[in-house]
Amino acid sequence: MAVVVRYEGVELTTQRLDMIVDGKCVVEIKSTQLLAPFASRQLYNYLRATSLDVGLLLHFGPRPSFSRIVCESAPVVEPSANKKT
Repeated sequence: MAVVVRYEGVELTTQRLDMIVDGKCVVEIKSTQLLAPFASRQLYNYLRATSLDVGLLLHFGPRPSFSRIVCESAPVVEPSANKKT
């Protein structure tokens, strides 16, 4: 699944996620000798981009491990287009 990454309402890019389960949890899967230090930050940013709160980081290396990441995201607010009041 791909999600759009925005900054201040401007679309910057899209990110491809490994998996979203039941529309509630992002699952990021890594299969490397060593888990890169940025892997948990990557999952956290995916959570922020999707407005989901829970993610699982699964590492299938010599010593398999997992991490649960929680991001209490604020609701995404789209900027209004020159709204006059």
